[in-house]
Amino acid sequence: MRDMRRVGAFVSGLFLYVTALVCASMLGGVQVPRELAKRLGGRDSVQFVLIVALAIALVVFLLALVWSSLALRLPPKSRRPVNAWFYGGIGVAWLVGLVYGAINFALVPRSYQTISTLLLSSNVPPLWGVLNILAVIGASLIGGGVARRLAGRRVLRPVSRPVPA
Repeated sequence: MRDMRRVGAFVSGLFLYVTALVCASMLGGVQVPRELAKRLGGRDSVQFVLIVALAIALVVFLLALVWSSLALRLPPKSRRPVNAWFYGGIGVAWLVGLVYGAINFALVPRSYQTISTLLLSSNVPPLWGVLNILAVIGASLIGGGVARRLAGRRVLRPVSRPVPA
């Protein structure tokens, strides 16, 4: 049973990171209205790219926070947390995404993009958005702390027994 919890936590970490990347990629494909883009300096400006990246990272942060706080809860009679396995799954998924992005970037060079786009955009390899990576890591650490705190509050109530007469 203990090994199944570890495998489940590892797979949950993998799925969390993949889901976060897919969510960020879908949100990155949404077009911002032209007037709003013009007010922020145009679609290629650093301000615009940063604000869009922060908005996407916020959504990813909330997704990862809820996911990790649910995935890292301890069962009622368990004392063995599986946080390390969960974070290991996130790390493996990040590494696979980074290698895939580096290969994709090497095969299809995009020399016309600025450094801010390369670092912050959710649709551009090799990093797929640095803020998204930080959002997943930060939210999973906070979610693990929330799960640990909730497990600490769980107090076993004594069973009330009838008093003998």
